Amino acid sequence: MQARFERVRELSGANPAQARLEIASLRSEALARKQFAWRLALDELECRILSDIDVPAARRVAAAGIATASSQADLTLPLLRLQACHAGVLIDSNSEREGADELEIILRRTGNDPSLTAARAMALLERGLRRSRRGELASGQEDLLWACRSFDALALRADQELCLSHLANHQKRAGDYDAALNNLTQLLDSARRRQARQDEGIYLYNIALVRAEQGQWEPARAAYADALAIETAKDDAMGIVYAEHGLADALLELKRPDEALAHIELAQKRCAEVDDLVQLMRVGIVHARALAATGRPAEAAERLRLAEPAVRASTDRLLLGLWLRPQAEVQALLGHWREAYEAQIERRDIDAALQAQRLSGQLSRLRLQFDRERDEAAIRSLQQANLQGQQLRQVQAVALTLFVLLLLATLAYAVQKLREGRRLQTLALQDELTQLANRRAVFAHAAQLLPQARSRRSPLSVLMIDVDHFKQVNDTHGHAIGDQVLKHLAALLPASLRSLDRLGRIGGEEFLAL
Repeated sequence: MQARFERVRELSGANPAQARLEIASLRSEALARKQFAWRLALDELECRILSDIDVPAARRVAAAGIATASSQADLTLPLLRLQACHAGVLIDSNSEREGADELEIILRRTGNDPSLTAARAMALLERGLRRSRRGELASGQEDLLWACRSFDALALRADQELCLSHLANHQKRAGDYDAALNNLTQLLDSARRRQARQDEGIYLYNIALVRAEQGQWEPARAAYADALAIETAKDDAMGIVYAEHGLADALLELKRPDEALAHIELAQKRCAEVDDLVQLMRVGIVHARALAATGRPAEAAERLRLAEPAVRASTDRLLLGLWLRPQAEVQALLGHWREAYEAQIERRDIDAALQAQRLSGQLSRLRLQFDRERDEAAIRSLQQANLQGQQLRQVQAVALTLFVLLLLATLAYAVQKLREGRRLQTLALQDELTQLANRRAVFAHAAQLLPQARSRRSPLSVLMIDVDHFKQVNDTHGHAIGDQVLKHLAALLPASLRSLDRLGRIGGEEFLAL
């Protein structure tokens, strides 16, 4: 059964419909043989497949498995894993409180029991994903990193890939774009090697999201289009809605509003097949932007008005920020200046809070810790291989040569990663007083942006900001008050910047914005 289960899991990344047929056959066989643990594992696999394409169906599959599960102790692990998937789809199907409560029950049941680590990791993955989506970046990252480390230690490859894909999306939200692209590129390469078209479409879409966050709209548009081609070939309604929505967003940023409107209207037509309230609201927001951009601000305002109660009722600050952007633009087009101003100020407050989280020392420490642990694990793996080479070494010259090369590779890798770790730690340091990026970090970021600016691939603006008459503040009120002025200024400045901009303190009362 194990080998057949693994084959079906591989198939799920390439052909979900065929995988579900295989799951139904295996489930019947497992029940006939009274192999209830395998039945629950198959239910979880189908729940995971359906969570990407049909959330109500995923909820039904998980609920049916949970309802018929035996109370035998040896079913605890597969049952808790299935319950974690059920909690996730509850949240995705607008039962957020119920799903969150179910996750907390799983976490209490698993506790520190090492035999239930995989179930605890799956529950933390689901909780971390939802926290990250709500803009709770530090707590979301902590959950996701714990889950990914656990799956890696347990050698659960499929679970680890799922976790890394969610971690990459979180890294995008946290502004750690290089790490997000690194993880997604590796996942995309793995999917292509396995000919897993389902997974390939998901990773292409997520790469497009990162490019969009970086403001690289043409690469984002191309990745969205590639993802859309895959989803259209599968006729996956949810995948089509997501890809059409992203493509419309990119086309709006590229000043191609008529094309954007056509794509977002195609997404609207398929929305009836998708039970994902948050995504439906995102589609509606981009539709309003497209209407405004094509000279129909009154229609856009009405769509935004109808969406407002649901947007504000959600706990998703990122979603509220997305709604506030067109709200400010549309109200300005209609000459409603007070409403436009209020929307703009509210959006700036949200952006400032998220920017503060992105620059937080806790995020940097967690990221460096995770990277260091992965590097140390890779080095230990190489050292173990080296030790085995010593034990198995023969007197022949070929074996000796291979051993020497392996030893040199281990040492070179260790030195390289040690240097890289030190460099990352230095770049991650923040200005102690203001909690902004320090001089070294902001200059390093500028060095990354300048080649793109010189090649005209991505425009770059540099703002030098200096506090007027700051010496008088220190001389009159003392340096402690001067420090308070700098901290207050550091809290205000991010509200005037976009999420993709970088702000740092480069010395004294001098700041630099990129």
